[in-house]
Amino acid sequence: MATTMILKEEENITLSEEEAQKNPFESVTTPHHVLTLLLMKLLKRVVLVLICATVLFYIVLWLLTPITRIGSRLETIVTDPLSSHFLSNISGTYLLYSGPVLVLSLLGLLFLELNKKKFRAQRSPRISSWRCLSTQPVFVNKLMGVVTSMDVVVILMVLFAVVWIFVQFYLPQAHKIDTSTPPPGTKKWILKLAQAAIMLGRTLAFSIALLFIPVSRSSPIMRILDVPFEHAVKYHKWLGHITLTIVFAHSVIFITIFSYEDNIAHLVSWRATGIAVLAGFIATVSGMIMWITSAHYIRVRFFDLFYRAHHLYLVFVVFFVFHVGVQTAGYAMGSIILFFIDRYMRFWQSRRLLTASSVRILHDNIVELKFLKSAGLKYTSLSFIYINLPQISYLQWHPFSIASSPLDGTQEVTVYIKPLGTWTQSLKESIQSSTNHHDITKLGVMDRGSAPCPFSMALSAEGPYGHETNFFLRYETLVLIAGGIGITPFMAILQDLLHRHQSLGQGAAGVLLPSTVELVWCVRRTQDLDILKQICPAAIFQGITNSNLKIVVKVYVTQPSLESLNLQVVEDTPNLMINTSAIAQPANQSLRYISPVAGTGNNMWVAAVIISSLIGFVLMLGIFQTCVIDRYGHPTLEHPYLQWKQVVFFFLSMIMGIGGFGGVVMFAWRTLSNNANQDLKEQNLSTGSLNIKTSKLEKGLQESHLSMIDVEGNNMPSSLLDQATIKEGERPNFSEFFDNAEEVYVDADVGVLVSGPEGLLHSVAVACRNQIFKSSNTKFHYHSVSFSL
Repeated sequence: MATTMILKEEENITLSEEEAQKNPFESVTTPHHVLTLLLMKLLKRVVLVLICATVLFYIVLWLLTPITRIGSRLETIVTDPLSSHFLSNISGTYLLYSGPVLVLSLLGLLFLELNKKKFRAQRSPRISSWRCLSTQPVFVNKLMGVVTSMDVVVILMVLFAVVWIFVQFYLPQAHKIDTSTPPPGTKKWILKLAQAAIMLGRTLAFSIALLFIPVSRSSPIMRILDVPFEHAVKYHKWLGHITLTIVFAHSVIFITIFSYEDNIAHLVSWRATGIAVLAGFIATVSGMIMWITSAHYIRVRFFDLFYRAHHLYLVFVVFFVFHVGVQTAGYAMGSIILFFIDRYMRFWQSRRLLTASSVRILHDNIVELKFLKSAGLKYTSLSFIYINLPQISYLQWHPFSIASSPLDGTQEVTVYIKPLGTWTQSLKESIQSSTNHHDITKLGVMDRGSAPCPFSMALSAEGPYGHETNFFLRYETLVLIAGGIGITPFMAILQDLLHRHQSLGQGAAGVLLPSTVELVWCVRRTQDLDILKQICPAAIFQGITNSNLKIVVKVYVTQPSLESLNLQVVEDTPNLMINTSAIAQPANQSLRYISPVAGTGNNMWVAAVIISSLIGFVLMLGIFQTCVIDRYGHPTLEHPYLQWKQVVFFFLSMIMGIGGFGGVVMFAWRTLSNNANQDLKEQNLSTGSLNIKTSKLEKGLQESHLSMIDVEGNNMPSSLLDQATIKEGERPNFSEFFDNAEEVYVDADVGVLVSGPEGLLHSVAVACRNQIFKSSNTKFHYHSVSFSL
């Protein structure tokens, strides 16, 4: 029910970017449009019903499975008709338990594709109660972070399911032991303890089945709920704690029993069939290493150690299957298969090397990178992108918020990077060293006609990821609170709103957009404010002075410098601009776009990759079963072939299915995307948009978005910095701030978006939570847009 309500509400406020760029508020007047709209709504409702039915079936299935008679009967009903020499007896288990997860993903992609077809954007009078559950903080602490009401509901449901499955599995076995006579020399408490460990192992399959859903960066299941990867990570953390707690208890109980029976050597046993104890021990050790290195202290202070150790998930998954066998692994394999498909698509996108279309260092030492986006690359104004520089590290991928709006009409994606850590410092130093051997003008602008690019460091990009919808459009009032470089996602939001208001004009009755935006930014030094000069509201929305859009900027400088803020650029500290050959390349050179071949790219292509991978996986597994296992199996064994060999063939089938069959679809997708990019390049070259011939001064003004000094002395449109209220030497009092906001925004739903350090997120969340207990009609809806592993 919650899923249905959230998705139905999202329909009323979401607008596809294709239509937004053409005519975002076009009315539906023609009969053809009306009929199309009705058919789309009908089809979406059918798909939505199927999604809810699949979720309900999956939940009920797991709740009924431990009830012996019902669970066994369900498995028999499905397994018997499907058992054959082609797939042996594993097909029923995979279809019954892994199938719903795979079907849900495909239905989710279909729903996302249908949900792109919008004709209008409207906002409901009030935010629904279901939506409020995900925007109202309940608990705020360092251990769990900011926990909303929806988070509490989700975690309680999972814990209930885990306890239910274990209890229903264990109680009948314990009753059998109590009512039976144990073998001579065997104590009942040992038998009960062993059964508890076994049933914990069965319960483990449920938690693993959920564990890999939120960690897939482009998970269709998370996307239909509009839960971006940076938020889904916390669910993965909680599921990881539950999973590894079960693993730890399962292992400790068996180690205790082996020690009591003086049979500790059994830990390294690996039987031909049945449970492989050594494989389970290896999986446990790898899981414990991941668990220990994911502790908050280690994750924050030794992130590289945490990141590298977390790759042991491969060892955990592989030896988990070796431990329990192929058939039993089918209870949890659906989400794992989807994760590996997602990982394969990420590989296809990230293996393509790029060069930035422009690179520069602002006066506050912030690095600005711009990349060319391909024709099929879609994202929202709250998306982020992963960047890798092989020259610095092959393994380190760092996420950065996209600071440009998809509605800006350019072919570029902009990110801002603050040199804070080793990787970002290396990036800045590489840019500076690249310019030492080239002639930089006083304005810091390289001539577009100059050849080789001074910043020739190759890089890779992956994404964009983020919210599936521009959820901030549902609020009439927005409060954007940023700390340091956390302002970058709000730059995209502000530009997005300016473009939408510009397109709206004066004639779109019934269409509502946020009309009041209050930006609160906390920085350490006045020198950090240069980034505010990158947005000039009047240059984007020419009619802003006569519109109902109000933008208020409040800046708190916690450590002001002794000198007053100088809003102009001095000659001895010029903006360092490096234009690469990507913008001004000759026609015979290729442009390196960010590849749209990704899990969040074209939904139908993603569905085709999943389907082809599954077909290839099943086909190869059946071939191995028929031609190898059944033909050369040993007839005296309970299982016709050694279990570890079955597992090897299982993973070979998965690799060949995803890499081979899925790879063919990926290759076709990439080829067609490259053709579209080539057409776009030829179109741009024919219109001259990639070879703008202007003076160096004009180029500098254009590239710096009016942030350069006005040498002519003319009046230039004011930037966000010009209209900002700057308070030095103080920090915002959020309790007082929200008390004042409550009096100003009476009886309104206020969207509070926060981006910055963990302490800032917690302070704002506590202030929002305190407003819940006040008898007021003003509701503050908390949203964190920060990314943190």
